Amino acid sequence: MPSEPAAERIGTGCGENQPRNPGKGEPGHAQSQGQENTAILGGSAGIGLATAALLPERGAEVTGWWDALPEADRRAAFTQFAGQTPVGRNGTAEDVAQAIAALIENDYITGVVLRRRAPAHLNPAGRQSGGGRRCRLNPKPEEALMRPLTEQAILITGATDGHGLALATELAARGATVLLHGRDDARGRQAIADIGARTGNDRLHWLRADLASLDQVRDLADRVLAGHPRLDAMINNAGIGTTTGGSRQRLESRDGYELRFGVNYLAGYLLTRLLLPRMQDCAPARIVNVASAGQAPIDFDDVMLERHYDGTHAYGQSKLAQVMFTLDLAGELDRQRVTANCLHPATYMPTKIVRDDGITPASSLHEGTRATLRLIAAPELDGVTGRYYSGEQKAAPHAQAHDEHARRRLRELSDRLCGLLPADGRPSQN
Repeated sequence: MPSEPAAERIGTGCGENQPRNPGKGEPGHAQSQGQENTAILGGSAGIGLATAALLPERGAEVTGWWDALPEADRRAAFTQFAGQTPVGRNGTAEDVAQAIAALIENDYITGVVLRRRAPAHLNPAGRQSGGGRRCRLNPKPEEALMRPLTEQAILITGATDGHGLALATELAARGATVLLHGRDDARGRQAIADIGARTGNDRLHWLRADLASLDQVRDLADRVLAGHPRLDAMINNAGIGTTTGGSRQRLESRDGYELRFGVNYLAGYLLTRLLLPRMQDCAPARIVNVASAGQAPIDFDDVMLERHYDGTHAYGQSKLAQVMFTLDLAGELDRQRVTANCLHPATYMPTKIVRDDGITPASSLHEGTRATLRLIAAPELDGVTGRYYSGEQKAAPHAQAHDEHARRRLRELSDRLCGLLPADGRPSQN
């Protein structure tokens, strides 16, 4: 990446270091009728100068540019857009400038670069560069990016404590509309009050349901669909650990299914299936399943563990089922419309599950929240689907997750247990 001159930075009320705005007549400053600003550093030579010349025509007021981003972010942003065009790695300053102008216009660069959208009439399909190559300046419709969090409605199950509560708080602080699920009204109201007081966000909505009952899961989906026209992301986070209130005995859900399989897996499976059409209507959208590194293979001859029960195995197979569902769903959906990914957020966070299992925490809520937020909001993950992460790193799940025959059996079993079979009663052949 060609280097640009450094620029002076000043602090802002937003907590970010922003570039000093050049005055009129200074290099990198230009006037236009655009209503929003773009911070553009290094606008006095090379790529910066070329970009400064382009952006006024595209509805932005140029004040400085590229060095405002960390090197890693610059490379990621450039690769995401310019690397897919004829500009490649060897474009002229004018070529690269066109790509960067498009990156800014189309929200590929966020954070320190503040530009949101150009006026609708400024939407050129391309411009001939000085080097004779053409650079596509706007993404294709199928490459649509996730909306900013301030325009998203996000559902989090298990949002009244631990990881879910931390996620809800962070998303609310970033301006999202947050739908918080839990099974206790008092704790739910308290969570809403606490998050509102801490973040100032009043777009918080409480939804009560016991995920041990698939009827209540269906009712939860109905209330989401009836009360919320948008659903841009959902995080299946709710779950129970290897014990229940310190007890290691086998328990069943209200539907008669092994409790961990029912709550940790089937509830999220059914909820996702019921809400998926709304998410497709609101595309692009993201589904994030909070799984675990503690995975155990599913014995399809004893899924409910009636013959041999062990709480650790019950928990592990429910988490592997989440991973298998994620990979299956990703293969089913158009990645440019809805993505599905899953993760092990962090090891032994200080959550109720860990406390109930008598385990000493080994990582912080911040670590797990950061990893999950990345799957929800990171622009570099647009179109990325069907992955399992450990923290923020791509990882390999249990081998059964990649067994297509096992995934098909799980899908057919899940459809049957959740009452989602087609009218003819036969399982899907997909």
